[in-house]
Amino acid sequence: MSQRLDYAAQSPELFRKLGTFSHAVHNSAIEAAIIDLVNIRASQLNGCGFCLDMHVKEATIRGERALRLHHVAAWRESNLFSARERACLAWTDTLTHLPAQGVADDVYERVRSQLSEQEIVDLTYAVMAINAWNRANGAAPGRLAPGRAYQSQGRPVRKKSKLRTLLLLAILTVIVALFLENRLAPDVNRNVPPVTALHPVVAAKQEALTAAAARIGIDVLITDGFRSEEEQDALYRQGRSDSGQVVTQVKGGDSYHNYGLAIDFALQRRAYKSEITICSLVSIPLCSL
Repeated sequence: MSQRLDYAAQSPELFRKLGTFSHAVHNSAIEAAIIDLVNIRASQLNGCGFCLDMHVKEATIRGERALRLHHVAAWRESNLFSARERACLAWTDTLTHLPAQGVADDVYERVRSQLSEQEIVDLTYAVMAINAWNRANGAAPGRLAPGRAYQSQGRPVRKKSKLRTLLLLAILTVIVALFLENRLAPDVNRNVPPVTALHPVVAAKQEALTAAAARIGIDVLITDGFRSEEEQDALYRQGRSDSGQVVTQVKGGDSYHNYGLAIDFALQRRAYKSEITICSLVSIPLCSL
């Protein structure tokens, strides 16, 4: 069907003002969910496919349930609508197919029981607005085909697809950042001298422990201090591939001893030379290293 009229081109000022009027209706005392129902119902009654398609999509985007949208055409028999919504739909039906004698008293009283006078006035403006658009499109069929409005917004699946794409891009960005950080980061082990003795902090604590114990008549017998990785591996093989009993569960490079951060010691009370208690002190003052 060929296009008859182009309202925006022929009368742009009135077209703009009608749009402004419709926008003002959405800021009225009537909630957006009911305005969606009004727009859908009036478009059904007027047979405006473009408006019906557009307002169903808008209601879906705002979270309206699909089953309720299907029931709008039979709202009188449906139990999915509240008393307030049913009153608004009844007002929409009456004003869209206005009887010759106007709105009957019983219809008005039914609507008035659910809406204030201001709400009825605002609802009337909402019905006027959608009927104006329905009639404009009906007078110029072919200009706007159903399905053209809000095509991207009418497909929630595409929104999910966009979110999935953004998530994948975020993950990819993190992976690239980690890769570059690994490639560009300086070698932290470069020019670091090997550890060959106790760390000064641990050595100082060893002396402090020995002195404190001596003051109360206890001797501290140091049984092991710094241990190289080779010595640690040899100790780990003991009781496994080598003879002897198992004395450690860690290999070379995994023990605090290999970094001068631990000592093994025994305690002996001077009054009981034969009584020895084996202890271990592990000192890891990382914040002071």
